[in-house]
Amino acid sequence: MASSSSSSSVTSPWRYDVFLSFRGDDTRDTFTAHLYRALTQKEILTFIDKDELRRGDEISPALLQAIEGSRISIIVLSTNYASSTWCLDELLKILECKKSKQQRVLPVFYHIDPSDVRHQRGSFGEALAKHAEKLNVDMKLQLWKEALREVAGILGYPLINGHEANLIEEIVQEVSRIANDHFFLPVAKHPVGLEPHLKDVDLLSVETNDIRMIGIFGVGGIDMGREVVRQESLKNPGARSRLFLHEDVREVLENDTGTDNVEGIVVDFPKGDDIIRLSPKAFKKMKRLRLFRCRNAHFSEELNFLPNSIRVLDWPNCPLQSMPSKFRGDKLSILLMPGSSKFKVSKFEENKS
Repeated sequence: MASSSSSSSVTSPWRYDVFLSFRGDDTRDTFTAHLYRALTQKEILTFIDKDELRRGDEISPALLQAIEGSRISIIVLSTNYASSTWCLDELLKILECKKSKQQRVLPVFYHIDPSDVRHQRGSFGEALAKHAEKLNVDMKLQLWKEALREVAGILGYPLINGHEANLIEEIVQEVSRIANDHFFLPVAKHPVGLEPHLKDVDLLSVETNDIRMIGIFGVGGIDMGREVVRQESLKNPGARSRLFLHEDVREVLENDTGTDNVEGIVVDFPKGDDIIRLSPKAFKKMKRLRLFRCRNAHFSEELNFLPNSIRVLDWPNCPLQSMPSKFRGDKLSILLMPGSSKFKVSKFEENKS
């Protein structure tokens, strides 16, 4: 089971990237095991019920917390999925989090027809009929039926006679795309300059049962993130976790002042000031760099090094003919290089393998 610690300085509101819901008797040692392995190899933090947390008649609090703390739920709908009340209760919780937490849901129709799930035919109809015999009230049964109809209507991944490895690769690519869609900034408990305003906000915390809403609008909201990042190192931009101001990007890349604190770089220069006199060792010290996004800059020298920690490389019109020789790209999950006519993707893929 994947685990994670939490503190006031977490970088993401999610405890896990993925929660896996599956019928153990059907897929634990086959499809789900292979999918879990592929996700973890991409360093995607995945919760799987390895420790048999399913005890008693009700779904365990640990599983409920894992679902609530996951950014994505993958539901492996197999022949005997609906025969487990545990699986059906997981499904209810997942769809609840889809509505309340905007959790992404990716259903996998594993050797079943989605229409059988939607209309409760075949093994799904038989399983629900057996549950109906045991239940004293009809309410829970109706909730399960509605949940199955809803999940069957979500665009998912059908596998009837296809190749499992290809489907797993497709799922992992989609999960990587979602997981890398946002990079969260660490925020101090009381960022500089906000404490006086926090005292004013505290005045609203009165003992009352009514609902109060507070909104922060406009440029000031923008994630205060830039000021928070600047406070990480006032004098040395290369010691900050993110670089997005073009003056800072230029200083770090031209003067080789980057450190292993840097996790993301966005290069977006004003028109007419878009030439970077790149230091040959500019990326050498950035061993934790995960995202490099170059919007419009031009480099005066050939790039000869990229960290193998990079997961997102977004570089339209890239001038490179090939990747730096020591760049393996084994952690790379998103590669976007539109308009890069000189770059040989096939050669890079050959080097990766």
